[in-house]
Amino acid sequence: MNFNLVVATTFYDGPESGFAFYLSGEGVRFSVVAESRFPILRAFGFALLEGNWSGLVDQIVETSPRPRNSVLVFASDPHAGVSTLVSTVSAAKERSHYLGVGQAYLKNIAVMAITKGDWQGLVASNHHNDYQAIHRKIKAMEAGRSG
Repeated sequence: MNFNLVVATTFYDGPESGFAFYLSGEGVRFSVVAESRFPILRAFGFALLEGNWSGLVDQIVETSPRPRNSVLVFASDPHAGVSTLVSTVSAAKERSHYLGVGQAYLKNIAVMAITKGDWQGLVASNHHNDYQAIHRKIKAMEAGRSG
């Protein structure tokens, strides 16, 4: 999966935490939970959020000088739409939780569903989780789905 808009609240060689959205308005809260030996690949914890932010997402993407198919902004950007989006999405309730692996800029992410407790444990772990184990787990789940 790829997102149309990523709002980074923390950043180090890519977004570490924040929110990501599709043009449809669906959004997730995310946090890095592990890194590969090469920080270009990361594991993320995702929480699908209740609500639809399509109007704000579209406004931010449309006014961005970057290509429309993928925009990265920072929560501290002075754009009024970004601050409004961050304040409203921060209060959103979580609907479901996922574990994913992919590129550091939230591209080409493969995901699997996890429990809320597992998600909270991953996010609280401060990147001490084993990226390779997470990657193997998601690959095994994908292989089982296609087999």
